[in-house]
Amino acid sequence: MREFAVSNDLIGDGAALDAVWERDGYWFFRDVIDREAVERLRAVYIEVLVDLGFVDPGSGTAVWNGANMENFPVFRIPELIRRAGWRDFIGAAPVAGFFSRILGEPGFWLPMIEQRAQPRQEEIVPFLFVHQDGFFYNGAIPCRTCWFPLDAVDATMGGLAVAAGLHRRPFLHDASKPPAYDLDLAKIPDDAWRYSEMAAGDVIVFDERTPHTGLPNYSDRFRLSLDMRVMRYSDSRPAIGPILAVSPDSITIEAGGIVTFPIDDATYIRTNESGLMLNRAEIERHYAVGDEAIVAVRDGRATFIRPPSR
Repeated sequence: MREFAVSNDLIGDGAALDAVWERDGYWFFRDVIDREAVERLRAVYIEVLVDLGFVDPGSGTAVWNGANMENFPVFRIPELIRRAGWRDFIGAAPVAGFFSRILGEPGFWLPMIEQRAQPRQEEIVPFLFVHQDGFFYNGAIPCRTCWFPLDAVDATMGGLAVAAGLHRRPFLHDASKPPAYDLDLAKIPDDAWRYSEMAAGDVIVFDERTPHTGLPNYSDRFRLSLDMRVMRYSDSRPAIGPILAVSPDSITIEAGGIVTFPIDDATYIRTNESGLMLNRAEIERHYAVGDEAIVAVRDGRATFIRPPSR
């Protein structure tokens, strides 16, 4: 794969950054994220892996100690979710300041978060899961995904690859094949893929329509990463808050006031466990009064509903 185009020299030049975004569908920056903020978050991951018994105490590294991985929670680690170290990370003034510079205004962070400690894989596969984030929220939230490595990530550890320049095309997922809605890899030219080894302090930011994938980790280290979604504060933000009432026809939440949004058959309703679009008749089985919800709205109608992921 060709390497990521580095955009460090464009920081502060909004027109140039926008041109790169329009061309490639991503920005890649080296050594721009405050190292102290990264280290504090990395320390949380290491502590959790030690507590789970997969990293030796006192090592200070994410090296796997050989413990049986059969029950390792690959996709969501409950203790990482509970610790919520990401809050301190995005709240750090240098991190917030950097995103204000590249966005041209303060960023708004959505509670759609993945905290990953990707273990070694024995199976030889080229890609882990090629997808476009925006497909799984119905293209209703104009956000950008940010992928932060918390340690050095070399080729043996995989990392993240993106397909440059495909973000202005229609979604490539097959809507008839839930819950993964398979994406036809044949529609992505081989020469579109981009990848670079990364280090703590780097970040890649990409469009909701940019195809991307994790690459397999064949090393003896856990690959520590955080991905989050950010919007410009002036963008049309979803309503986020506790549910006050819910039915197949509407949802009412507390989001700066009590607001009710109609639901119809086109509303994309999903859970955290699957991107599968629920039939609206099922909504009361998955959402209850007091739960939190993210509700994207267009013309006063709920176009997308999901729980926050922490």
